[in-house]
Amino acid sequence: MDHNKILKEWYSRPEIKFEMIKYTKHRELALIVPSWCGKEMQKRSTRMLKCHSVQHLDINLNATKVFQRKTIFNVYHSVGKYKQGIPHQTLYFKERNNADWTANHWKQLNTYDFIIDIDSPNHQEIRYAKESALKIHKKLLELKMDHYIHFSGNGFHLVCPQKQVIPEFYDPYAEKNVYRILRDIAQQFYDNSSELVDLSIYDSRRVIKTPYSLACYKEKIYICIPLLSIKDLENFNINNYEYINWLEPNKIRGRGTHLFTSEDK
Repeated sequence: MDHNKILKEWYSRPEIKFEMIKYTKHRELALIVPSWCGKEMQKRSTRMLKCHSVQHLDINLNATKVFQRKTIFNVYHSVGKYKQGIPHQTLYFKERNNADWTANHWKQLNTYDFIIDIDSPNHQEIRYAKESALKIHKKLLELKMDHYIHFSGNGFHLVCPQKQVIPEFYDPYAEKNVYRILRDIAQQFYDNSSELVDLSIYDSRRVIKTPYSLACYKEKIYICIPLLSIKDLENFNINNYEYINWLEPNKIRGRGTHLFTSEDK
């Protein structure tokens, strides 16, 4: 499988880029090399990219030379959204100094979503992740917590959007902060709903896979995509989410996402 060729063709498609930037605007964009690629290629992973438009995405892909260097990567965006987004900075990566941002980024947070990340042990056991996602989806509806459901390539993200940040609670250095609170909430889902809930993701600079991007594995490539109805989850078959099944532009263009609310009961 020529991963690099597939990536280049996928991210040259306008309808893909237009859907992706809905998630990356005002957030951090990251191009992260999967662990199975080995340590040398993993060194090419790049964070702290600004992506507010289709042009931004193209500029970042060109500046990082991922296609010229035949780098295999997955696209991530930050859980937090920033008031002005990631600061403008040089595209000469060796000259970057993000120490101040690393220390003070939380002061610029505008929203920070609550993510429940359900990871499957492997693709052969994805049904357990599906069952867990269904169970937690129903619980979120009972609790009147609006949420999106995204297939992440090896599991599901249930994303509960937050509309406002209270600055003092988002200080990662504070004894009491929102990340600990969210982890405690996730612990309840872990204890009462599914042991597939990942409890390690709650920190101020967390990134997650971007919808409509590709999730690259050694033997397969899947599309990370929002599920638009509960039937999509109930009838989920991972084979339907291999990238090759999504090459027709009309399957992506304007597809968007869906917010599950109490009306979806």
